[in-house]
Parts: sequence; structure tokens; C-alpha cells
Amino acid sequence: MNKQEFMDVQKQVGDALYIFDKFEKDGYLLDLRYIVKFYPEIEKKNKLVNENMLISIVADMLKNKKQGLEEVENYISRFKKDYLNKYVAIDRKYQNAKIVLMAIDRLTSDELELFEASYSDFVHRFHPGVTMSTDINVQMSFNNIKRFYYQNNFSSFSSLLQMNKNTFKEANIEEDKYQFASEYYYNLIGDLKYKMSKDSEKYPYNKYEVFNDDFGIENEKANLLHEINELRELNKGLHNDIKEVYGEDITL
Repeated sequence: MNKQEFMDVQKQVGDALYIFDKFEKDGYLLDLRYIVKFYPEIEKKNKLVNENMLISIVADMLKNKKQGLEEVENYISRFKKDYLNKYVAIDRKYQNAKIVLMAIDRLTSDELELFEASYSDFVHRFHPGVTMSTDINVQMSFNNIKRFYYQNNFSSFSSLLQMNKNTFKEANIEEDKYQFASEYYYNLIGDLKYKMSKDSEKYPYNKYEVFNDDFGIENEKANLLHEINELRELNKGLHNDIKEVYGEDITL
């Protein structure tokens, strides 16, 4: 393999890495958009799912006498504490999502285009997958900069890149390592394509069509409300059941 052939393969892996990061960024922003749009419904559904789970588990523990009353009460306490932590984390994510999306709205189409070109150049030159760097500081610095790309925060991306200009070095692969590096690149490209193919069927990528038009948004909201109503019906029965076996109600 000569130098030009190797550089062609190196460009291919740079292209694949940029496409993958763009794919993940789109998913990250789609997730934030979905949370902001449907937060009240998500919050209600999440509470019902967790409350139903807690009541079902406690009822099973009591009916089958798997644990004593003290162990049951300790479990309820731990579950409620864990749920509260999850609630705080989700609410924090919601608040952060509003900030990120508002910042994105301030960028012009020209600024977004320049941002993508800048990040693509950054990936092709300095991505640890291209340079084959195993330096943990390089990898951490790269991921910190990539985080601002995901958030479409061009100014912070540019500032942090400037601050770390001496951290990154372009690939310097010796000729006798071309074959080894090429095989590494091809395997990496295959792994990235496989992950994109697998993840594209999952949340949040399966919610793209929701935001195609107003009908998609209203339809998604109706689906969520339908799920909430079904969970409420189950919740009513579970509350009656737990009062019989526990002597009191359990709520979150």
C-alpha cells in the first residue's frame, strides 16, 4: 500500500467518524426536543410506571411472605429515594434541554454550516480514531470539545479548541504500519456503520416523524395520553390490592 492509498483510507475513516458524530448529535438534539415538547406527559407516565412497579413488587413480597414487614418498609423507602433521584435528574435534563435548544435557535444557517465544516475538519485531523492515539488526556480533551458540538455551541467549541491547540497532533503513521492501520480503520468503519444501523431503529431516532408536522405532534401526544390512561386504570386496581395486603396505601 502506497502513501496515497493509505491517505484515501484515512479520509474514509475520518468521513465515517464525522458522520457517526453527526448521527449521535442529531439523536441527542432530537431527545432534547422530544423532552421539551412532551415533558408533562413524560413526567406523568414515568410516575405511574414507577408507582405501579413499586406497588406490584411490594404486593408480591407480602403475598409470598418473601420478606418481613421491616424489610418491606426498607425496600419502599429505598425505592422512593431512588425515584426522587431519577425525578431530579429528569427535571434537570428538561431544564438543560430548554437552554440548549434556545441557544441553537440563535444560530444562523451560515453559522451552522461553518460549525459543521469546522467540526468535520477537527475530526479528520485529530480524532483519536484517525490518529490512533491512546493518550487518555487526548481522548478526554476530544470528548470535552465534542460535547459542545453536540450542543451546537459554536463559541465554546472554538474557545476550547483554541485552549487545547497543543494537545492534539495529526496522525503520523509510518509506512510499515500502513497495512495494520488500514485494517484498524476498516474495522472501525464497520463498527460505526453497524451501531448506526442498530440505533436508528431505537429512541430517539424513531421519533423523527413526530416533528414532521403539527399532526405528528398531536398524534404523539394522543398516544402518550392513551398510555397514561391505561397506566391509571392499572394503578387504581393496584392501590385497592395493596391496601388489602399491606393495610395502607403506597404512593410516590
